[in-house]
Amino acid sequence: MPGQTGQRDLVTSEACNEKAARVDVYRTHHSISCKDHEEEKWVHSYILLEASEQLLLAH
Repeated sequence: MPGQTGQRDLVTSEACNEKAARVDVYRTHHSISCKDHEEEKWVHSYILLEASEQLLLAH
């Protein structure tokens, strides 16, 4: 999706979950990504630049 790259979102996991159970959410210390099981592609990937954001998303 053009224009969506690099966008930061504090509710990333919720946005991923809205795409239904076929989307899996992968979390690391630096990013959150969502993978579409049917299309086998990454549909969202956000890089967390601040520790405070990581703490918010950890819950």
